[in-house]
Amino acid sequence: MQSFRELKTDETKVRALEAELAPLFNGGTFDRDISDMRHIAHAIAAEVPFFVTRDTPMLDRSDSIFEKYGLRILHPTDLVNRFDVLRREAEYRPARLEGSNWRERLVVSEDVDNMVSIFKHKSNERSGNFEQRVRHYLVNPNGWTSSVVADANKSPTIYLVRSKDASPRVEVAFFRHAEHPLAGTLLRHLAHEISREPNGGRHSVIVVTDPELSDEAKAALAELGFLADADAWWKISLASLISRDELISEIRGANIPSSLKERLVGAIYITPDAADETAAARLENLFSPVKLVSSTAPCYVVSIRQSWAAHFFDIPVGGQTLMDLNERLHLGIEGAYYCSANNTHVAAPGRVLWYVSGRGSMSIKACSHLEERIIGTPKELYTRFRHLGVYAWKHVLETADGNLEHPVMAFRFSRTERFARPVTLAQLQQIGVPQPQNPRRITADQFAAIYKLGMNL
Repeated sequence: MQSFRELKTDETKVRALEAELAPLFNGGTFDRDISDMRHIAHAIAAEVPFFVTRDTPMLDRSDSIFEKYGLRILHPTDLVNRFDVLRREAEYRPARLEGSNWRERLVVSEDVDNMVSIFKHKSNERSGNFEQRVRHYLVNPNGWTSSVVADANKSPTIYLVRSKDASPRVEVAFFRHAEHPLAGTLLRHLAHEISREPNGGRHSVIVVTDPELSDEAKAALAELGFLADADAWWKISLASLISRDELISEIRGANIPSSLKERLVGAIYITPDAADETAAARLENLFSPVKLVSSTAPCYVVSIRQSWAAHFFDIPVGGQTLMDLNERLHLGIEGAYYCSANNTHVAAPGRVLWYVSGRGSMSIKACSHLEERIIGTPKELYTRFRHLGVYAWKHVLETADGNLEHPVMAFRFSRTERFARPVTLAQLQQIGVPQPQNPRRITADQFAAIYKLGMNL
C-alpha cells in the first residue's frame, strides 16, 4: 500500500459530511453503515472523482451522492471500462453491420444489467453468476472483445464475447441471441465473418465455449462447419489454396483436442481417394474459406448487375445503407440466382466467381459455393427461392420471356467471400477469361489464378 497516495482530509469537514450523509445510510445506526458513510465522507472531503466498490448498497446510492457531491461510486468494471472508452473512443462508436440498419458496438458498463436480463439462460444460470462473467470479460479489454448487435430501434439482439490475443486460436465465450426474426441470420453472419478473419498464419482455430448455446446457435455453427467435441464447438479455418495432403498436415498441427483431430484425419471425405465434388464441397465447408487445389468441382464466372450485387456482397463506399436493402440476404450466408434454363452446362456443387457489371465496376468482387441447381417454371422457382433471391416476381417472369410455362434455372449459393481487391476485366483477359455474359465455365487453374489475385494470396 506504500505505492498509493494516502488521502489527507480535514476531520472537522469529514464529521460535517457524515451528518449530511446519515439519512442515506439508515441514520448511521449500524456498524456497516457507519463504516461506509465514513469512507464516502473522506472521499468527498478529499475531492476525489471516483469511489470504487463491489458493494451493492453502496452502488445503489451512487446517483444520489453524485447529484449532491459530484463523487461517482463505481463498480471496478465501470472504472476500467471508462478508461477503455477514453482510450479507444472511435472503436466504441456503433458501426453499421455490412452497410445495413443493424449496428454493432462494444459493450459498456451501463449495458451490464441489460445483458443479464436479455441474454442469461432463463433456468440454467443465476443472475449474479452471469453478471460476474459479463464483468469478467468487460474488465479485460486487452484480452477480450465484448460486442452487441442491435437493430434500428437499438434493441440488443446478439451478444458476442471473443478473445483478441495474437495466437492462432480464437475463443468465443458468449454466443447469445434474443428473440428476433433475424437472430439466426445474424448468428450465421457473425460466425462466417470470424472464420474468415486473417490472423497472420496459415490457419486459425475457433472454439465456442459458451456452455448455454441455444438450438439456433448450434444449428448456425453446424452450418458453418463447426464440430462439437469436448463440451465446445471447434473449427479450423484456412485462408489458402492447398492440396488434401497439405490440409491433413494443417489438421495434425492444429491446437484442437486429439479426439477431434483423429475424427477429421480419419474421415473418408478427406482422403486423396475421395475426389468427388460432394467430398470436396464438404471439406471446403468444414475448413472454410479454404479452397482445394485439386478440386474437381466446376467453376463459373457469373455476371451480376451492380444493383443486385449490393444486396449480397457489394457494399457501397462508406457502408451507406441502400433504401431497398434486403437485410436477410445482405447479412445471410446464402442466396439464389435466376438465369436462362439454356445454361445446361451449369452443375452443382461448384464454385461461383461474381463479375459485377456496370459503370465503375466491371470486375470480379466475390466468390461463393454453388450448392444446388434447379430447373422449373417461373412460379415453381419463385415460390421456392423468393426468400433467398433479390428478384421480384416480375424479374423472374422477365427471365422466362414473359412465358409462365417457359423453364427457368435457379441456383442456390452460400458462404460468399468478398475479395480483398477486385479482379479487373483486363486481368481476367490476361488469364484467358473473356468478358462474362451468361454463367461461363472456367478451368480450375483459371479459378485459382483469379482467387489468388482477389484474396491477395
